[in-house]
Amino acid sequence: MIPLHPQPLRDFHYIGFYYYFLTWCCDHRQPLFTQPNQVDLLRGQFLRAEQETGFANIAYCFMPDHVHKVMKACSPTSDAGPYIKLAKQYSGDYYSKSFKRRVWQRYGYDRGETASRGSGCDTRLRTLFAQASSRALKITHSPVRAFIR
Repeated sequence: MIPLHPQPLRDFHYIGFYYYFLTWCCDHRQPLFTQPNQVDLLRGQFLRAEQETGFANIAYCFMPDHVHKVMKACSPTSDAGPYIKLAKQYSGDYYSKSFKRRVWQRYGYDRGETASRGSGCDTRLRTLFAQASSRALKITHSPVRAFIR
């Protein structure tokens, strides 16, 4: 049976030194990220969750109806589950209070990579990020707000 929503990665432990490529879509794929103040509000809440959970943002790209993020765990006890939950919760709460609407779909897409020395996973995820952002831009022909460290 095909699941109705994205499933967490099977046989992948979300705790430890990993990199993550995350994609979160707007509720009903509405184009909610068209104004800088909307994006800035969300980025501030992402940073809050990063600081509380031991993650660093390597790159992000806000498209009109979704966001791509490359995240890096900064400690051996960093757990992506709480980061994802807090980042979506904080940003969703502040967004709904400010703009009177729900921002996120319930589920998102994730991909994790081991951050072993010389593995090149940082480069692979940056490439994946660039490809996804480029494809999305070609499809939407809309401006993006992107950052790569």
